This record gives sequence, structure tokens and C-alpha cells, in this order.
Amino acid sequence: MSPMTEAVRAFLDYWGRGAKARENLVFFIWDDAVGAEIAKRSRPRAVQSGVLYVDAESPVVANVFQTEAHRIRDKLNHLLEQEVIKEVRFSSRGFERQPRARLPRAALTPSDADLEQVALDDKTLAEIEGLCASAETPELRNLLAYVATRVAKIEAWRKKKRWKKCPACGVRFRGKSDLCEPCRVKRNTRA
Repeated sequence: MSPMTEAVRAFLDYWGRGAKARENLVFFIWDDAVGAEIAKRSRPRAVQSGVLYVDAESPVVANVFQTEAHRIRDKLNHLLEQEVIKEVRFSSRGFERQPRARLPRAALTPSDADLEQVALDDKTLAEIEGLCASAETPELRNLLAYVATRVAKIEAWRKKKRWKKCPACGVRFRGKSDLCEPCRVKRNTRA
């Protein structure tokens, strides 16, 4: 494992989102892990406690792909360099061919000018400095400091904009729900 990989993992773990962040990487590597045919006919929907839920375009496709679930799980874990996915479950819920309309990027993420206006408190700055102290090289320390500072400023910006804090995971989000989207999905699949 490279020092960069270790540093990123330490960063994610330090900020309390390591396991969830690794699970969410599945959505970005899905097409590479499963190949073009499966990717065209399925969409990952959610990951909960290591179980990846995938929507297939029909019941027949879901059944066929379920026979490949172990191979897909192994490939995903190989790409993630860690056992993140314990099980893959296909369902025949179907999915939208076109991606859903999303909020404009500016509505979800502050601009660089917005971030320059955000001042971090001494406690947060000390946490960032402590995180970066373990980095082996100055380049790595600088990269970690940049990423950690940016994440902390985005969090502070969202707090200032009065985004709600999810009571289950602590992530700030917008919307009318009482929980963020991943936690809402988790709650609904348990019910």
C-alpha cells in the first residue's frame, strides 16, 4: 500500500467517515468492476453494513446477475483494496435510464471565493495540524492539510447555511427529511 493510500485512509478514518466513504466508492467503480453488459442493465442503489443493493432492469436480469454476485463482490473488494462489500443483492426494482435531475453544483458546493471567507476555529485547526503531523513527506503533509482544510471549510459553510446535521451519521445535508439520504435508505430497508 502506498503512503498516499495510507494517508487518505487515515484522513477518512480520522474524520469519522472512513467506512462510509469506502462504501460510497462502489458507486464510482461499479462500471469497471462489473463490465459493460452488467453496468448497462443495473445500477447500484445503496450500501448498508457491507451489503450492496443493486437495481436490475427486470426480474430475469436480477436472477441472472445474482449468480455473478460473488464474483462481483470479489472484484469490487479487489479494486477497493479492502473487504468493504460482504454481499451483493440484486433486485428487480428497475431504474431510470437517464440520471435524475440534480441540483446545480453551485447549490451543493461553495465556490472557492465562499471558502476563502470561512474562518476555522482553533480547535479545528489543531485537529488538522495533528492529522498532518504523521505524514512522511512535506508534499504529503501539504496535500493532507489542503484536503482537510477544504473539508472543514465546506462543513463550516454548510453549517452557516443552516444545513441540517443527520442525527444518525453526523453529515450535513439539505432537504425536508429527518435523515440524510444514505441513512434514510438504511432505515427504510430495515423496516
